[in-house]
Amino acid sequence: MFGRERSRARGLIRLSLLLVVGLLLASCSFESDQLGGFRFSDNYRLRSGERLEGDQVWVGSQLAFDADSAVNGSVTMIADEVTAGGLVRGDLTVIASGFTLDSTARITGDLTYCTDRSHIHEGATVGGALKDECADDGRSALDRLAGTGADRWQPSFLVRLAGTLGRALFLGGVAALGMILFPVALRRMSTSMRSAPAASAGIGCLTLVAAVGVSVVYALSLILVIPLLALPLFLLAWLVLGLALLVGWAAFAHPVGGWLLRRVGLADQPPMVQAAVGGLLLGLAVMIWDLFWITSWLGTLAAMLVSAIGLGAVILTRLGTRSYPHAAPHEGLAPRA
Repeated sequence: MFGRERSRARGLIRLSLLLVVGLLLASCSFESDQLGGFRFSDNYRLRSGERLEGDQVWVGSQLAFDADSAVNGSVTMIADEVTAGGLVRGDLTVIASGFTLDSTARITGDLTYCTDRSHIHEGATVGGALKDECADDGRSALDRLAGTGADRWQPSFLVRLAGTLGRALFLGGVAALGMILFPVALRRMSTSMRSAPAASAGIGCLTLVAAVGVSVVYALSLILVIPLLALPLFLLAWLVLGLALLVGWAAFAHPVGGWLLRRVGLADQPPMVQAAVGGLLLGLAVMIWDLFWITSWLGTLAAMLVSAIGLGAVILTRLGTRSYPHAAPHEGLAPRA
């Protein structure tokens, strides 16, 4: 028995390492239609005659798009070496050590680049502004990218990407730990989400709205003495709510991970692995929108929805101590002969 558990643990570690390495080192490539235009690849080239629709974000080592290739949208490229020779119907933003804009390149919008070395060939067309963001900066392009961005009052893309991956890994770890410590309770919560999603979302939303409302009233009444005396109790209530939200996310992660593993032919994985993979996937799916300011509201909306459903399941099942919906009195009993 212990040997099987150790084998499962080793399998979880291997799977987690593969996920992390694949995300951080970009050892695998994701198609743009799978991640809404995000592509992480060591070497990627959009070849002549190929077309892509929508805004694109490419991160890798060697990135290029050839002459007679086209992207109908804006493109952001972060790499060691970037070569641009095709058509971009939008803005092109490049952060790289080396950047080459071929004579066949056509950019209908702005070209913004921050590089150590850049070579713009004659004949290249830029319809908008040409912005060399690192022209007056002594730092290298990658150093500038990794900087905090405090001079612009916002973190850089690399910092936001690292934060997103870190939070997603944290949620995966919390989900796995919760499944190890409280497997029965989390299964009850997951069942409640699947069987009564509307009730879970409704109760969760009402609880969050009530918590925010009480917090606003409390903040407005801080000029009085009594609310100050109740501050420890108020903070304790928010701590309990935060823990309940984490538990709800962990319960939500279990069925999500099970669904993903079934899709890739690994349906026989233990619940701990399902929860870890689900927590990681759920975190990435919700937080990836925060990488770009224009889509950050989508991440906030998705996080609120997942939090509401998870919190509602926690409340309906009384922290997983009972099932919801309640079973009928004679449900599950075999009929008498």
